[in-house]
Amino acid sequence: MDGCHWTDGPDASERKGLLQVDVCGEDSSDSQEWDAQAERTWLPACFYDGGEILWTSHSVGPAIPWLWALNIALIIHSALFFILVLLARSCTSGSSYPAAPVWIVVVAVSLLPLQLLAEYQCLCAVLATFTKDMMQWHPTGARFTVMTVPVPVGVWVLYCMSLSTLFFADLLTDSNFSGTMSFSGAEMCSDQTDKIWGYWWEHSVVGMIGVPPVPLDHLVFICWLLTFLQQVVPCATMVRSDRVAYERSNDGKSKALLTGQQLYNDDVFFELGTAAGLHSITLISTNCRWCHVKRLCQTQPWRVMGYAKPLAEQLTKKFFLSYFLEPAVQLNLQACILAINRYQMGYFALVPALSLGLSMFTTALNLAEMRTFFRLWQELGTIVEKAKQHPDIPKEAVPKLEAGLSLWCHRGIYVGVIFLVAAATLFTAGLTIFGAHQCPHGLITLFGCLHRVS
Repeated sequence: MDGCHWTDGPDASERKGLLQVDVCGEDSSDSQEWDAQAERTWLPACFYDGGEILWTSHSVGPAIPWLWALNIALIIHSALFFILVLLARSCTSGSSYPAAPVWIVVVAVSLLPLQLLAEYQCLCAVLATFTKDMMQWHPTGARFTVMTVPVPVGVWVLYCMSLSTLFFADLLTDSNFSGTMSFSGAEMCSDQTDKIWGYWWEHSVVGMIGVPPVPLDHLVFICWLLTFLQQVVPCATMVRSDRVAYERSNDGKSKALLTGQQLYNDDVFFELGTAAGLHSITLISTNCRWCHVKRLCQTQPWRVMGYAKPLAEQLTKKFFLSYFLEPAVQLNLQACILAINRYQMGYFALVPALSLGLSMFTTALNLAEMRTFFRLWQELGTIVEKAKQHPDIPKEAVPKLEAGLSLWCHRGIYVGVIFLVAAATLFTAGLTIFGAHQCPHGLITLFGCLHRVS
């Protein structure tokens, strides 16, 4: 690579109201540093072929059709898989609730190759740009880490794809759980299940404050609908009113059909990638926008809210849809039903236990991700204070900085509530499983072990 390889067009400059910034300098030193960095991180040829590196909105266009295909396929697959489980479920000996036949696993995993291929195509489109952003503007440089341990980029890609596969498996096991228990599935194999559920509800916190018991199968179906909602909503908000050519070097500037919001290819790319559960794209989405904030800190720090405010909205929406609406109920339902089955049959069923384990693991990962919001919020406060002292800051920029920081404060309260609910959900699910092992009759609430149901 020779010379400066960053390109920017008038549309991209207009997008955030920013002046074009030459971050490459006047010689090829940055190019040489990039080549050395690419070699040190074992960046495969697919991810960087030595060509021109564009802004993210200009580089990700060719991958967006893959994301649309994957998200539409996931929505259809989730609905059909739920219906198929509902129709094929049957009672088995030694279980108090129905189960799907073994052959349904083939249907469940049929979409996994498309997910992995789509994630690979997305990384081909974005990883070179992202790595150079990280090298120049992120505090850790262009290091890729797994559990804070620096690793070659190939190892990081495999790690992310492994987590994407786990999230895919969690989605399928949740659909399988919902399909077996919805529409009278709770009492299909045992007339005691609903009775035990009602007894448990009456002695729980919600029962103590006078909330009447909600039928178990109704709650399970509502949870599945919320899971379905968190797949549909992001896709619906990314449908554009104008036809867009998903070509490299085109930023895809257009308006959203439903909200009227101005969209660019990177907005659609990251939103659809997150909705599809692609772990690598979820990580890159946050870091990419924060790299833009760090870039502006060096030149025009009073304009950082052009990227910081959308980042706050993006994270809050993701946490609410993915980490609050459905997991707050689903995780505890899975734990309760597993404990009820053990109460009646004397053992833990394998498939429900696997589903619960995956849900608890993904919830723990989500809690770790939410901590990132508070770290960025604190760092943004420092950036704003330094921006106010900049000698070239326009007077009208100060209120905008304060308004942006106030937005982060309000969203921080929401994220804090979501964090506490998710942590409490993880605790109560763990308590339920603990009670199933330790209590004489296998049933427990926050008030202690329960007696046998009469």
